[in-house]
Amino acid sequence: MFDKILLPLSSEYYPKLAVKRALDIAHKFKSELTLEYIFEESVIEKINNVSSGAVTQCSLEEMAEDVKNVEVASESTVIFEEIENLAKGKGIQIHKQIHSGHLSEEIIDCIRDHGINLIITEFHKDALSKYRILYDSPVAIWLENSGRRLKSISGILTNLSPNKLVPNAAFYLSKKLDLPLHLYYVLDTTDSQDENTDWTDQKQLIKTLRARAKKLNIYFEYDTVTGDISQFLSNNFRHKDRSIVILGRFTKPVKLPFVSWDKKIEVSKKLDANVLMLK
Repeated sequence: MFDKILLPLSSEYYPKLAVKRALDIAHKFKSELTLEYIFEESVIEKINNVSSGAVTQCSLEEMAEDVKNVEVASESTVIFEEIENLAKGKGIQIHKQIHSGHLSEEIIDCIRDHGINLIITEFHKDALSKYRILYDSPVAIWLENSGRRLKSISGILTNLSPNKLVPNAAFYLSKKLDLPLHLYYVLDTTDSQDENTDWTDQKQLIKTLRARAKKLNIYFEYDTVTGDISQFLSNNFRHKDRSIVILGRFTKPVKLPFVSWDKKIEVSKKLDANVLMLK
């Protein structure tokens, strides 16, 4: 399922926790790992803003190019070497890419060019503008927030979702990582139109999942919850929880034209736990 992993490396910060998790997952899944160092255009924009009026446009362009060349050559080399040293003995096939541009756009290009099916990254609440990738990515994103050894897998099923991707990923991870699995069915009454129908669907779903799990020799615990899914997740997965929380597609309708508000992403921004957002 996740045989080609992408680890984005921004020129503005080093994702220490994501690096650790990406190496661990790539090793256990026997996946190829692509390191993509991205020299962000925002650095160049800052230089231009500070220097505007003091030098000519030509000088600005030369200065920006010099800064980029020095930064890319030195920083990317150091980072790549550090990660490769950490990967020694793990048998991980590593590919290295260097790009310059806007973070989200460069990541999406890399996904397309290299057949990536999982991104492992960190979420920095002080850099929300950079995380357009959460909305734009066509593949699953693992948001690493703890850097600690995982103890369990939590799959979130809900009446807001088709509930197809989450069970697949949950069973896959449970097998690959040899971790206990807990599935929750959250009946989100804030969006539900017919609770009785939702509970009926839920009972059929769990029956189907039990049968699948038995064939795969997987055991899982199961709980049902009623209430707002955002509040449930915030209350139950906090303080650097040592579980990976799997969220599928669930959206909340909005009345504004041409707007798709992905509730899953908004919830993920508020969690301290590790989150796997499926697409």
